[in-house]
Amino acid sequence: TKNSPSSFCRGHENGFVLMVGDGVNDAPALVIADIGVAMGAGAALAMEMSDVTLMDSNLKKLLYCVQIGQKTNRVIIENLTFSFAAKAIVMGFTFAGKASLWAAIASDVGAMLVVTLNGMKLLPSKEKRNDLVGYEFEKNKGVLS
Repeated sequence: TKNSPSSFCRGHENGFVLMVGDGVNDAPALVIADIGVAMGAGAALAMEMSDVTLMDSNLKKLLYCVQIGQKTNRVIIENLTFSFAAKAIVMGFTFAGKASLWAAIASDVGAMLVVTLNGMKLLPSKEKRNDLVGYEFEKNKGVLS
């Protein structure tokens, strides 16, 4: 029906609904949402019903997860495109009689190294790691309320 909770939660026709909660009263919304995120310090029912559970209450980590997911999808597309293009070029040279088996092996190893190095740009910087970990440290020391 039009006024049901599921129609309310699924109001976005072109996107996903992400619900963040930590209590028993949030559990139904976590189930209905496309992506349910429970906070680790919350109720066990909320953690059980969610798709993702954050181990602490730092919402910066949730934003970081979404951003790293988008970057990961972009890097996967880049790596697949580069790999298939490199294979197509080597196959073209091979069918033309201009490449040997060793050239194909060398290009395959080179493509693998490029793809690996491209994937390494997803690793967080030292500053980013300290920012995500430092929040809980400051909170435990009483710097943050």
